[in-house]
Amino acid sequence: MSMLPELELIMVNEFDDLMGCDMFSRFHLEGKYENELLLLSPVVVKMDFQRQHVSKDIIESGFQSTAAHYTTPRNMNK
Repeated sequence: MSMLPELELIMVNEFDDLMGCDMFSRFHLEGKYENELLLLSPVVVKMDFQRQHVSKDIIESGFQSTAAHYTTPRNMNK
């Protein structure tokens, strides 16, 4: 597994307080799909901000970032 620094996302509020973060890593299955699979882990939300949809917002932002960085002709047709 290899970490992707461009997909380590940190969410802060308007006061610059850390709210949460998520991280995507590249991985493969049985030596295949090495450049095609991403793993989302961990997703962390500070206790003060839990139950406020912060994790949902972080994950959606992460998906948008992965699409911007890693869209290929193969998955654009889906």
